[in-house]
Amino acid sequence: MKYLATILLAICLCSCNNEPNKKEESKTENTVTTTCYLAAFHQDTVTLQLKDSNSILTGTLDYLPYEKDGTIGNLYNMKWFGDTLFGMYKSYQEGIETIGEIALLKKANTYLLTNEIWGGTNYKFDSSYTNGKFIDKTKITFDGDTLTAVSCK
Repeated sequence: MKYLATILLAICLCSCNNEPNKKEESKTENTVTTTCYLAAFHQDTVTLQLKDSNSILTGTLDYLPYEKDGTIGNLYNMKWFGDTLFGMYKSYQEGIETIGEIALLKKANTYLLTNEIWGGTNYKFDSSYTNGKFIDKTKITFDGDTLTAVSCK
């Protein structure tokens, strides 16, 4: 019995090793690239921050008018179609949450926004005005603010 316990202990000790598991070795390093953009008119600002984590794009978009209620929100499910970045914008204004499609047109080191998400003819909200989407994605007008690349703070 004494020998059996010694043999079992030796087998357990031999089966343990301190080398990392092969699955752990094959993990790719999580690389996050953050880029920031700004539009400022007098004391009104619009900020955009995009994060690319292994080709998964997310970010924030905040409309901050001076001495008025702003709209702050998160971008997710972002996908490129040509030079246009489409995704979802979950925003908050005066405590009300709204979720809607968003589109940003990339031009050199800027992004052009559309005003259609604020009640344009090519954008439709549901009856509660909390979920919105483009009616025709091929007819989006990028007539909103121009956001220029800035260093992230």
